[in-house]
Amino acid sequence: MSQTTKLILQQIRAKREQKAQRAKRLKLWLSISTLLSLLVILPVALLLGSAGFLVWGQLQAVPNYPLAVAHYQSANVVNPPRFFSRTDTGETVPILNPETEAEAETESMGWTEIDGISSSALNGVFAQWPELFLNQQPAEPLTLARWQNILLSDRARRVTPASQVATFILGAEPSTSVIDQAERNLLQNQIETAWSPQELAGWHLNVSSYGNGVIGLEQAARFYFGRNASQLTLPEAAMLVGIPTNPAVNPLDNPAKAKLQQEAVLEAMLRQNLISQEQFVAARFTPLEINTAQFAGQTNVILDRYLHSELSDPFDPLAISTGGLNVVTTLDAALQQETDCLARFYLAYVSGQGLNGDGGCATGSELTRSPRFPNGQFNSADSVLITVLDPQTGQILALSGEGAIAQNPTGPPLQPAGERQAGSGFYPFIYLTALSQGHNLSSMVLDISLSETETPQGAGPIFLQDALNSGSPAGAADVLGWVGRGSVFNTASELGASPTASVNGYVPGQEDIMIGVLEMAAAYGVLANQGVRTGIEPFGQTQRPYIIGQVENQRGDILYEAADALGAEQPILPSELVWLLNQQLAQDTLPNGQLVAQVSGTGLNNQDEWTIGYSPNLLVAVWAGNLKGDGVRPAGERPITPALWETVMGLASADRPVTNWPAPQNIVTLNVCWPSGLQPNGLCPTRQGLFIAGTEPVQFDRMYQSFLINSENGNLATNSTPSNLVSSITVQLFPPEAQRWAELNGFPAPPTTYDPISTNTSAERFQVTAPEPFEQVSGATTIEIDLDELGEFERFRVAAFQGLSPGQLEVLVDDIEPRSGRRSVVVPLTLPFEQPGLYTLLITGFRPDGSIDEVAIPISLDPLE
Repeated sequence: MSQTTKLILQQIRAKREQKAQRAKRLKLWLSISTLLSLLVILPVALLLGSAGFLVWGQLQAVPNYPLAVAHYQSANVVNPPRFFSRTDTGETVPILNPETEAEAETESMGWTEIDGISSSALNGVFAQWPELFLNQQPAEPLTLARWQNILLSDRARRVTPASQVATFILGAEPSTSVIDQAERNLLQNQIETAWSPQELAGWHLNVSSYGNGVIGLEQAARFYFGRNASQLTLPEAAMLVGIPTNPAVNPLDNPAKAKLQQEAVLEAMLRQNLISQEQFVAARFTPLEINTAQFAGQTNVILDRYLHSELSDPFDPLAISTGGLNVVTTLDAALQQETDCLARFYLAYVSGQGLNGDGGCATGSELTRSPRFPNGQFNSADSVLITVLDPQTGQILALSGEGAIAQNPTGPPLQPAGERQAGSGFYPFIYLTALSQGHNLSSMVLDISLSETETPQGAGPIFLQDALNSGSPAGAADVLGWVGRGSVFNTASELGASPTASVNGYVPGQEDIMIGVLEMAAAYGVLANQGVRTGIEPFGQTQRPYIIGQVENQRGDILYEAADALGAEQPILPSELVWLLNQQLAQDTLPNGQLVAQVSGTGLNNQDEWTIGYSPNLLVAVWAGNLKGDGVRPAGERPITPALWETVMGLASADRPVTNWPAPQNIVTLNVCWPSGLQPNGLCPTRQGLFIAGTEPVQFDRMYQSFLINSENGNLATNSTPSNLVSSITVQLFPPEAQRWAELNGFPAPPTTYDPISTNTSAERFQVTAPEPFEQVSGATTIEIDLDELGEFERFRVAAFQGLSPGQLEVLVDDIEPRSGRRSVVVPLTLPFEQPGLYTLLITGFRPDGSIDEVAIPISLDPLE
């Protein structure tokens, strides 16, 4: 066999072996892949198959809803909640309009048939969803594609007529559960394919929510326009049929957006040729008159709306309006009835309608006899709101609103939580923030503001506690500058309030903030409870006071209990900080001897007025305002809220034990200088201050200084002034930003000119060139000495004494040797004196033979260092 043949055979065998190796590797890889597929894909397939089987099984149990719910058409759709309060004996009594509560139990509104609904309303629904109505396709069998759409689509979460009906039937909003979504999708598919357009539109209009607890077109037509559904005009119908997609956008709560929503419905109707161009224009520009007569004479409108809004947290709107819920509130029935009466009676007076006896109120005569009762006719306040809280439990005991805030739902704001100008009622949170940052009640505050003519006004330098009690905007602005707006807002937020600054910011007396009325009461409730926040803690919300105690259905089953939603007591601020603040605000005593803290506040332009007062176990907040933006009382007249607060606080406290806030053990009483708040220096007037241990001042006062003067010319005395002309005076010094105020208020300025008698800075053989006589120096300075001849002095000493006359001499530097070959001596010096004022430096030169030369240089130690 030739060599060439052998080579060819070897190559062939090599290629075969390579091919065999590749085949083995491929076989191994296929084996591994198959094993992995069995381990991963098969369990997933089994899981999906099982899930699909479970979902299919669940859907097989879903009834034919359109047939199953036919009986609803003859049943009552609306079964509103009833509200109660427990008495001292545990009995429940109706809390809203007790005289008509028995009728309310059976109040309902039946189903409105298609022929009882205006054609405008039906056309409005058709125009919004033309794909469901105007272009409806015939029913199709449930193909695989349609089952996929039912199982996987998110249509259950989209607002359509069918989804509204599904929500009504199933009784809850759709969850994220696959089965729940699929069930709702199947129901919507049944509805859309089995019902005629008229049937679906009729159901949609009858079961949808129209805001304000209103369910169904018939009730909505009566509630908003005072007419039946069959009588609705085109603009009224277009307004109502747009609401179910977003019930909060209705003509009461949001008239501007509701108008835009109405126009969108009209435009849809025009596009579908359901109305003419002329009808569109006429309807668009026809003004709507909202039926406000339903609110006339009702003193519980605010309470009713607030109770419904609180129910909306644990329950959906349909359950609230149709479920026949029995709601036990935290309200005190007798107190609620009296505060309703007082709010109505008092507003009649402050709004200029005069007084009519006691207004039928049990405490009406006490109100008019109060020393705080305003003695004048007012005609600008149009709203009053009273809130009573138990700060230890977080329970709302009474909530009464009267006037425009209750009877004019088209105006701002509707809810008792609506934001109003806080004004000086917010200032205590500024001072509380300062205390939490280490300042104290005796810290000096500059109560100085500039008038229109740039003239400083105000009380000048005062203690922080005086600024707090006076409600001074300038003092609050000064402290706000120390602590920062963000820190103050954080403090308020921790207490349960959410203040909102104006566009231009927040400067007390210049720019106001807005805060909810109930939030303000809740924040002060934390202070009443020694810095501890209580109440319910809804998911994702701040702990707050509550008014709903328990909810039952018509069978007596408990559906909700506040006890399950109560948050743990949360200490927000150190109790000693809160105690210090409460001691300053506690300047009032009730007839039963109860000491109460009180804050009065007025918003900018006098549009809002507050009086909030509290004891450890009770808080009463009274707000009065004008929703149109006018001042609540003429300038110079007595405030209008304190008398009403005093009456309600006395009534609510009558049966409560007299208590007080226990004084913390780490509170220290100390005399300090007025107004600096620093340690007394023997010259300043003093006042007693309260301090948390460790925050007492350690620096000595520098505002009051003693000066030696020449009694003949008033100049500062020197060591050359004849002793018989030297006298001492004490002068109060002010920081630069207060000097103009001090000048205008007659405070004498300190003397600055020294007696014009020359001072010798030269000894026989040396001269002191620095500092100059009477130069104002800081604690660190430099002494410069020029020598006449080298080697004449072997050392120098620097000593000092206070004043100009030699007294107790203190050696500062000794054994200063001149440097060889230099005719000058430079001595860096740190003065050890704490008190500013006049001192004398005594520079002594020692010669080798023991003789000396001396120079005395008077200096002034800078009082601002």
